Amino acid sequence: MSKKDNPFEPKDTCSICDSKYDEDAGGTQGHFGILPVTFCEWCYSSIYDMIAQDIKDNPPDE
Repeated sequence: MSKKDNPFEPKDTCSICDSKYDEDAGGTQGHFGILPVTFCEWCYSSIYDMIAQDIKDNPPDE
């Protein structure tokens, strides 16, 4: 079964912008629950930065 035939395998294009996935450039693949996702280096770094800003601005209560 190829990646095209298996809906549970991440694709080789970014789930957000549809650009080519390159792990060596900093992209990542994985799953949100059962949903396969792929992020190019630009979208992944943008998501990471957005989360870092949110954590810095809203520290968790201890």
